Amino acid sequence: MNRFWLAASLAFILINVNIAAAQSDSIGKQIDSLIQTYHQDNGPGIAVSVVSNGKIIYQRQEGLANLEYGTPISDSTVFHIASVSKQFTAFLALLLEEEGKLSLDDDISRYLPELKDLPYKVSIRQLANHTHGFANTYELGQLIGISSGDVMSQQQMIKILLRQKQLNFKPGAQYEYNNSGFALLAEIIQRVSGKPFGEFARERIFKPLGMNHSLFLDDNATVVKNKAYSYKKVKNSYNKVPFNYTVIGASGLNTTPSDLCLWAMNFDNPRVGDQKIFDKMTSPSRLNNGQQIPYGLGQETKRYKGLDVVFHGGGDAGYRAYLLRVPALHFSIIVMGNLESFNPLTLSYGVLDLYLKEFESLPDARQQPRYTTGDLKQWEGNYEIFPGRFFTLVAKNDTLFYQPFGSNDAYPLPVAGDSTFAFPFAPHSKLVFGADGLRWYFSDFAYRCEKISYRLPYKPTFKLDQMKGVYWNDALKTSYKLNISDGKLVATHALNNDIILQPLARDEFYSDKSFFGRIKFIRDKQQRVTGFKLSGQNLKAISFIKIE
Repeated sequence: MNRFWLAASLAFILINVNIAAAQSDSIGKQIDSLIQTYHQDNGPGIAVSVVSNGKIIYQRQEGLANLEYGTPISDSTVFHIASVSKQFTAFLALLLEEEGKLSLDDDISRYLPELKDLPYKVSIRQLANHTHGFANTYELGQLIGISSGDVMSQQQMIKILLRQKQLNFKPGAQYEYNNSGFALLAEIIQRVSGKPFGEFARERIFKPLGMNHSLFLDDNATVVKNKAYSYKKVKNSYNKVPFNYTVIGASGLNTTPSDLCLWAMNFDNPRVGDQKIFDKMTSPSRLNNGQQIPYGLGQETKRYKGLDVVFHGGGDAGYRAYLLRVPALHFSIIVMGNLESFNPLTLSYGVLDLYLKEFESLPDARQQPRYTTGDLKQWEGNYEIFPGRFFTLVAKNDTLFYQPFGSNDAYPLPVAGDSTFAFPFAPHSKLVFGADGLRWYFSDFAYRCEKISYRLPYKPTFKLDQMKGVYWNDALKTSYKLNISDGKLVATHALNNDIILQPLARDEFYSDKSFFGRIKFIRDKQQRVTGFKLSGQNLKAISFIKIE
């Protein structure tokens, strides 16, 4: 027995002993108490599972899976786990790569020849790490009048994506989380394997692991036994929140707490895949300029209180899910819920703190910086977080204030660190100023906020009549008609509600719709309007041509 193996074995034994010791009655009661804070009388709920060294050491469920029939949540309740699905799709792609059937560095047009006319090469790897540049599935669906409660199949969305001729940005130039890449990746997997994606996942993952109650739902007419319904709270009651998207790859996995525990265990004691694949999934990606991003392939990594953690969350309609792993300690936490307002991060990391407190370390406590009004002036101004989504920061009385754009109401932002301010209006949220400007952190996401020079109100020097007409986008096969009503420019659509456009700058307008955030009109040499470019959340400069 060599010294390295002996040291590793002793460390493993100590980890086993310490985590087992943590599972005392007092710790168990603390976790029960933590979960109880999410109790809703006769309402939706959550399921929590904890896995350590290949065993489920804690499971508890709270609330109802179905309010109409009063069905309680159990370890066999089936939840839609939204974006936690992405790691399964990445895993299947890596299995095919290991078998020599594809390479992550292949151009996607090799498998999706319909995309041969894209302005840039996109690799399979870029589909799986959100650096591909495609517009997002949800916003594309909203543009054609399809919301999450409406029916949208995988086949419908793939047809839309395969007609795209433009991208939000040059692939690899930036990281922009969205669902289109994984939807296309699922289509590639299906074409390469020669089997429907859900069948291939069942054959290569679910069946070998004994995940007998798991499936990728690609038909909303499919009956799923023991399924939790999706809800939101409205005053003192609950409404169902329908979710009829069956766009799989990025989402779509329906599974139980017990089944997802089997998936988590596989990373510690592989029955499908191997450590080489797992390492590829968790290795941070790099942009074209060499900058490292924490997202790997379907999973993300970060440092939390001295621990290296691997995680991914998911949320669609009222469904919420989170899978958090600490690979070095062979430890995982699985959280699922069916209430729209539930944020699983607080609970997941709260459970982690209770179990692994003695393994955690905190940086030296530092006194919070104190800023004067003069110090804070450098950060004043108007910012755009998404196209058409603006807010204002104002410095006064030695405090930085947040103002909704165009409002005189001001809300103080508490100092949370160097150049960092808590954003108390959303959980796990903060504003951080750095060398590249302002970033808004929300849960596990980070969004760059661009400082802008727009000043409102803006009064157009041109006649709104110039913008009237019908505008068409061929890739989406949809049109918008622009009319004038009560002195306002209004965009009408066959399925969507009317969208009022507010003037922002020369030939630019914005709206309160995230998918129709800002448009910029295009003119020819004779100054006639010939079209516009539409930008929104996860949409950049989509071209609409004036046809009438």
